Amino acid sequence: MTSSVAVSKHPSSAVLLDNVTGTLGFAHRLVVETHLLSCIECRDSVLFLEIIGTGLLDDLQPVQPPPSLLNRCLSSISQEKAPRAGHIAAEDGPDPRNMLGETVLPSSLKDLKPSRLRWLAPGIWHSTLWRDSTLHFIRVQGGVMLPAYRHRGLELTCVLSGAFQAGGKLYAVGDVSEEDDNDKDDSDREQEHLVVAELAQDCASIMATTGQLRFSG
Repeated sequence: MTSSVAVSKHPSSAVLLDNVTGTLGFAHRLVVETHLLSCIECRDSVLFLEIIGTGLLDDLQPVQPPPSLLNRCLSSISQEKAPRAGHIAAEDGPDPRNMLGETVLPSSLKDLKPSRLRWLAPGIWHSTLWRDSTLHFIRVQGGVMLPAYRHRGLELTCVLSGAFQAGGKLYAVGDVSEEDDNDKDDSDREQEHLVVAELAQDCASIMATTGQLRFSG
């Protein structure tokens, strides 16, 4: 993925704001960072939000933190298990160490240690990139449909190569699909998601979820 990719589908403004303020989950943040590698529009939006946030901070009156705050912060840093999320930068070129099957992982994912790429179903391969949130890598053979699945919570998917159809929309390289079942009524939650890879080539994507995936097909 490079900055020359034409991107047409983006994370919502709410997701970009959560990413800037640090309230977005780690796996979802990596999906946004991957999208930012190829989307100038969203990079500009993030920069604008950061400038607004800096201005708001400048207007705040300084306060004296409690003496225990420093110790709590240092303790939190020492217990941090998440690898560095990666910087918003163009790719330096293929690196065999960043290969997952036939896919070169972007720089936003270079510090992760993916699980072994395994066969999930005919024409479908899967790897776990980060387990806590969770962040999935899925490669689907051209023309193959991903088994229908359900989940709760926010789901963000970014296409690394190829393209897929979902909900009557085409998602190509750099595009982000966003589904948040928390915004739906209880009767509409855990709806099945149907994803079909385009015929031209295999489709590789990363997908961050908060709720457990439940395959029903």
